[in-house]
Amino acid sequence: MTEPVRVAGHFRLLGPGGAELESADASFELEAEALVVHAGAQAPLRVDFADVDAFAERERALAVTLAGGEQVELSMLGRRQREASVQLGGAL
Repeated sequence: MTEPVRVAGHFRLLGPGGAELESADASFELEAEALVVHAGAQAPLRVDFADVDAFAERERALAVTLAGGEQVELSMLGRRQREASVQLGGAL
């Protein structure tokens, strides 16, 4: 990946049992070794690809499951979902 891919949408952080821990409109940046979530005034959430256990493309969302069972869900990506999916899947 040469330049980071940036996409705007909605972010949810789910706990290992599926409980919603955070939810916000956000922008997502795919860097060479991490997914970075920028949600409003909060500090960015950096998800290192080394910590990713699984990746799934759903009908209107992308889901990244971490080794500890937490899940980062990216949705409302519009036309850029497929591009983000290809880039994220390729980076993993």
